[in-house]
Amino acid sequence: TGSAYTTDSINDLMNFNNPENGSSALCNIADYYHIVNSCNFYLANVDTTITENNKKIMHREWAQVQAMRAWAYIQLVRNYGEVPFVTTPVSSTSQAEEVSKKAGKVNASNLASLLVENGLGRAYELQRTYGIPDYGSFNNGAGSYNSKLNFFPVEVVLGDAYLMSEDYANAANYYY
Repeated sequence: TGSAYTTDSINDLMNFNNPENGSSALCNIADYYHIVNSCNFYLANVDTTITENNKKIMHREWAQVQAMRAWAYIQLVRNYGEVPFVTTPVSSTSQAEEVSKKAGKVNASNLASLLVENGLGRAYELQRTYGIPDYGSFNNGAGSYNSKLNFFPVEVVLGDAYLMSEDYANAANYYY
């Protein structure tokens, strides 16, 4: 729970209030699309064939970026209902306007299927095979923690997407 010192933005999030786009410092549709677009650029340009010691070294990161993009779409759908579903990188405002007009829409009912079809299903398999990226431990001044704690387990993101899509059997399966 909040206190007298908790900002309205934090209170809105804690109480699951969905403010209008831009009315909250923490609720701006452009910020989520910045995450989506950054992920789209990475996914379009990463070389997943790079091999070191007979291991495909970029598969863990590729899966993680898929999970981050999926998380951003989950937040977009949660906050705004139905939004454009864009999986290609956008490099200009004019291109963004064109892509947005042509893009399909994602909402709670089709969220999980679109995410799975566009890479999250493959990300799940890769994360099961290769694990979460591990860059060792970080010291934040108050203590040390493992870098793995900063990443999204794909099965949890899938569980959230299926839960939002009201596919409770799949949600339970991935959460389990």
